Amino acid sequence: MPKLTLRLILPLLQTIVAAVLLRAGDQRAPAYVPTPRLVCWGLNAPALLIRALAGWGPLSQWLPRSVRGLDSSELLFLVGVVVVWYTVGSALDRRRVAAAVPSGALPWTLYSFLFASGVFLFVLGLDAWRNPRYNNPDYPVFAALVLLWSATLLFISSRIFVRLLRKALR
Repeated sequence: MPKLTLRLILPLLQTIVAAVLLRAGDQRAPAYVPTPRLVCWGLNAPALLIRALAGWGPLSQWLPRSVRGLDSSELLFLVGVVVVWYTVGSALDRRRVAAAVPSGALPWTLYSFLFASGVFLFVLGLDAWRNPRYNNPDYPVFAALVLLWSATLLFISSRIFVRLLRKALR
């Protein structure tokens, strides 16, 4: 019997939770974002990077505005949720096996991307904290969740960078 791992369970559960929160926070007014939607965005803050692709120049011209009633940016966000939580689940599964130091060019590239994502989320979180938007008094909750993701990504990538540097200097 195959063993269920976190890399399969986490994306499945988080995608269901994200879809429910997005539906519960169905946006009717353009100037107001409901609290469930803000919480969903905060819990899955790194997926906002993929959601931003929907508004990116060349890609926005190719993507339809909606697919079966769902906005294309929401679909990209849900794809981002799967990617984020698959990555988190895989990292947690590997952590149970061994804490070996990665080597080669791929870890440097991957952890550089994680570090850059952490910096981006830090800037986004600080901006959200200073300048509340969407006429929602719960906006600081979103800002706090984004800052928490930022701190996590910066901590993990910095820790691996130190390990990689130590290994390279030996």
